[in-house]
Amino acid sequence: MDSVPYEMLWLADGDPMHPKSEQRSIEAFFERIPTWVATAVLCALGMVFIALGPALEHCGSLFHAVPAIGEALFVAGILTLAVDPWLKRKLYKEAARGAFEHLIGFDHEPELKARIRSIAFETQLYIRNYDLQCEIEPKEGGGVVITAVKTLDVENQGLTNAKFSPGWTFAEADRPSDCEVTQFCGSAKITRPPFLLDKQGYFSAHADPVEIEPRTGGKRYRFVAKCKFEAPNDWYHPMYFGYPTIGVTARLRVPQDWKGWVGWQTDPSSEVVFQNTGLYMPSEKIEIQWRKPPEPAKA
Repeated sequence: MDSVPYEMLWLADGDPMHPKSEQRSIEAFFERIPTWVATAVLCALGMVFIALGPALEHCGSLFHAVPAIGEALFVAGILTLAVDPWLKRKLYKEAARGAFEHLIGFDHEPELKARIRSIAFETQLYIRNYDLQCEIEPKEGGGVVITAVKTLDVENQGLTNAKFSPGWTFAEADRPSDCEVTQFCGSAKITRPPFLLDKQGYFSAHADPVEIEPRTGGKRYRFVAKCKFEAPNDWYHPMYFGYPTIGVTARLRVPQDWKGWVGWQTDPSSEVVFQNTGLYMPSEKIEIQWRKPPEPAKA
């Protein structure tokens, strides 16, 4: 048997007169029908059959089932609207979870698979465009005062609202103060929460939780948080990420004769800019570091 060129097979399958093309067209037509339209049609047909039932009883025993068919159509319409969408979402979700095991493989340890599953299916909120600005100034009596400002966009990839509390968390030795949080969610709102000792033993200052709607709604949630904290002259400070964060910019400014850098990624300078468009996971960090110039040797 002579072989048929691949292009000819593709053309035959794509021909509108081809049986497969006709089948796909019919399937696409029914897939485009909204749920409420299908519900309305089924309920209307059911009511028509129920109404015609008494008038058709004298036409023979074959028409005695017409009211029962109408009731079945009416019930099918109600189920299409009330149960079908929920059931499909549940089935899609369960199928995705089952396929996930195959995607990550079976050779991983159970603890690792559980962690990956948690990140994939339980992460609702994440942060984009994280911009951190830190300015270091010498403090009278020794040490430095660091003014930190972070700007970030919060997005919700889930299907339901999720709460987000913008603010800061520090260790007691950092002596944090002057927290100010600005929320840009429609209109600007400024709050100044105090730093208080939390249950984990840290000093935290957070504004009231904000309901973050799913990103499909197109609403933007931007937050700006400011604060001050203290540290020794030649030291560093880690900035941890509490949520998955995509796209980070860190700017560090120190006095003119000092040197500063962000982790190991930048060269020491009095003004440093670090950028990374990649992903940071919760508990990952970037570090800001600074060094005071050595004291001149005494004669």
